[in-house]
Amino acid sequence: MNISKIILFLSFMITISSCAKNETENPKNEKDKPNIILDTEVPNRSYKLLFIGNSYTYVNDLPSLISSIAKDFNIKIEKDQSTPGGYHLFEHITNTNTLSKIESQKWDYVIIQDQSVTPSMPIDNLNGNIEYAVVPLANKIYDNNPNSTIMYYQTWGRRDGYTIVSDKVYEYDFKSHNKALREGYQRYADATNAEIAPIGDIWEKLYFDTKIPFIKTEMWSSDGSHPSAIGSYITAVCFATKLFNINPLNIKYNYNLKPEIANYIKESNSIYFNTKNQSKHN
Repeated sequence: MNISKIILFLSFMITISSCAKNETENPKNEKDKPNIILDTEVPNRSYKLLFIGNSYTYVNDLPSLISSIAKDFNIKIEKDQSTPGGYHLFEHITNTNTLSKIESQKWDYVIIQDQSVTPSMPIDNLNGNIEYAVVPLANKIYDNNPNSTIMYYQTWGRRDGYTIVSDKVYEYDFKSHNKALREGYQRYADATNAEIAPIGDIWEKLYFDTKIPFIKTEMWSSDGSHPSAIGSYITAVCFATKLFNINPLNIKYNYNLKPEIANYIKESNSIYFNTKNQSKHN
């Protein structure tokens, strides 16, 4: 996070702290969270999806990848996005484009992705972000449509790790950074009665899988942060499985990947979700 972003965040925290208490209370939109069913046959359905995030969402046009997968199951998608490069959630809650898009439709799902490091920040910083950015943004979504489902896009650790300097120095490698992000997004979800797309978990499964038909570092682009074509396809398959309760093995769309790579990604998602689903019932 660069210096200008830090200054902006601190200014935001000071300004927003004067807001009324009811703007930061937990959203009261309680909902039952369905299990992944992994249907082999899906009836005609349609979904309205809004993506709020930054370049992790718009690189390789993730919303369109998800829509392409949906077509394999006769699922119709109406989508929109507000994804300025490098954006944090505290910037989205005052962004007129983001707010107008939230109010433009009665969205079925709003997929939210924070800046790629913020959810892994130390707990005091994280709690401030939840109080003054995550919860207010969720309230705006639920005010527009109480039946919307918020789904957090749990991103992955940096390829070469990451260092955060706060009250002390936090040194992360990929696995520990991935863990911190997972825990951060879980806090977001707990605070806003939301769901999580476990993208980072799938990335970690593939990262430590010695049988993958590609080099594990090929999931990232050259900057070691953003997704490559492989990384975006992994992400799209996970999202489609989670959003639509589909069986990833029945996905025909392979993006621009070799069939053996695309099929392995589908199989890995299937194993992950089936294992997770079985563990809920044991």
